[in-house]
Amino acid sequence: MKPFTFPVYVYYDRSCPLCRDEMQAIKARDSLDEIQLIDASADNFACEFAQLNKLTQAELMRVIYLRDSHGQWASGIDVFSLLYRHIGLTRIANFWAHPWLAPILSRLYPFIARWRQLLSKLGANYVYNAWIRHESARALLNSKRCQDDLCQR
Repeated sequence: MKPFTFPVYVYYDRSCPLCRDEMQAIKARDSLDEIQLIDASADNFACEFAQLNKLTQAELMRVIYLRDSHGQWASGIDVFSLLYRHIGLTRIANFWAHPWLAPILSRLYPFIARWRQLLSKLGANYVYNAWIRHESARALLNSKRCQDDLCQR
């Protein structure tokens, strides 16, 4: 598979608090404005790129999808790994792409996606967002250390 080219377009369920909060947190760190969020849950949703690839709105609502600027698609945990790496949260990216965890997460993710509304009601979005805030603060601290020539490259 070729590397993904930015900008990218992320098709996600904005009606889900877990999905919405996570994508907003990612977008907040997208300093180059290279991640475009597309609400696949919108009543008036239509996307010719998805239709050309035989992806219906129902399929786009089943799991998260990403399309790069050259028309290459990714879905599921690959999307999370790619997005988190792009915004500099490498520890979260490495979690999603870890060689031992990725096969388990790939099998688990469809269940999480299916029950995302319930998981949101149970507060999963707050827990996940706390992790993102923690990693964002850690990344900021590390970047400040590097600016002060305290890091080793």
